[in-house]
Formats: sequence, C-alpha cells, structure tokens
Amino acid sequence: MEAKGSMVHLRDFFPMNMANSVLAVLEGLPESAWQQSDDTGDKGAASHRFWSLDVCDVPELLPLRSVFWRMLPTLRGEPTLPIFSAGRYGRSDFIGRHDDRAHVPFNGAENIYSRTVAAIWYLTYEWQEEEGGSIVDLQGQAPGLHPEQAPWEAWHLPIYNKLSVFEVPHWHAVTAVNSDRYRYSIFGWWHQRGVRYKLPSEEDGGAAAVAKQPRKKRKISRVQK
Repeated sequence: MEAKGSMVHLRDFFPMNMANSVLAVLEGLPESAWQQSDDTGDKGAASHRFWSLDVCDVPELLPLRSVFWRMLPTLRGEPTLPIFSAGRYGRSDFIGRHDDRAHVPFNGAENIYSRTVAAIWYLTYEWQEEEGGSIVDLQGQAPGLHPEQAPWEAWHLPIYNKLSVFEVPHWHAVTAVNSDRYRYSIFGWWHQRGVRYKLPSEEDGGAAAVAKQPRKKRKISRVQK
C-alpha cells in the first residue's frame, strides 16, 4: 500500500490461468457447499446478505492460503495470519457500510488477533456496472452517507482478476447485485496478534463490523447459475 488508509486496486494481479482455475472450482461447487450469511444490522453486525465458504473446506482451494501468506508474511515487522473465504453474491445480495474491524480468538479465548489488512480478489468475467456489486470506498465520507450517494470516484467495479487491498479499519460497502448471474470473489484478512483497536460496537453510535460472527444458515433450494 502506498499510504496508510488508502484502498489500492491492482488489475490482472494473478496469472490468468490461476484465476480461471479458481473460478472453475467455484462455479463447479455443489449448492450445498455454500452458506448464506445475512443480518439486518439489529444485532451489531453491518446489514448484509451473501454466500460464502472457507477456502480450507475445498481441497482444490487449499493452496490459496499459502499464496496469501507469502503475499504478506509480516506487516510493520510483525507476523500475520491470513484467513480467506470464497464469496458468492446473487441478486439483491450486498453489504452495508462497515469498516471490517474484528477481534478473532485463535486456540483459546485469551489468544486474540485483530484484522489489520483486507483483500478481495474478483472472479467474474466481464462484470458490468449496471449489474451492481461494486465496492464503494466510504473512507472520509460523511458517516450518514448512503453508499448509493457516494461520488463516482468512490465506486470500484469488481473487474475480473483485480485485487483490492486496504488496511483495517476502512469504511466501505458493497452495492446490491442486480444480475441473475453470480458475482464470485476470494476475500479475507491478514490478522495480527493482540487487540489493536476498539470495535465499532464499543463506540457511541457505532455499527459493528460484518465479521462479528453473523448468523449463517444453509439453503439448498437455489439453482446454480
């Protein structure tokens, strides 16, 4: 990253054959592999709805964790712990305004890690602006600003094989998908040990990050597109 607090977008980041292979795996997964995550925002999490799965649950995707580990093994002299998932957004799926702050326990409640860097790798061919699903950079914008009202330069299309990276916390949102096809991505965070910030839920008037263990439910009636 060029500067603290910036959101960086890197086109054609991975080899194209790697992107094509990962997309083929995601498109070939059975419907039962995906979990729906949704929350109206009334329990602290940002309002959202989308589908996801842990890359470690898919044998063909397991090498991705080591790829992301090698990308950022340390940050400011301290080791990182990458945890990444696959995302699938269908029609009307979205994430409201949030900044990704989360404290995650590993191997015991006392061993807390904080998200410090986020990344999203977009994996849908020829996605168009009118299909929705854009990431909107809300850092520095008015707290009450609806993502749809953000200036055009804050909108970033999920272009195939583009990697978006930013430090946490960073306010952003994902607009609702308007397409009948799925928008795929690999997303996640590099964590570092310790409590490194207050959570939004600990601040007056704050809305907690989407990662505060949103409730998940299985749904197998939806037809794969």
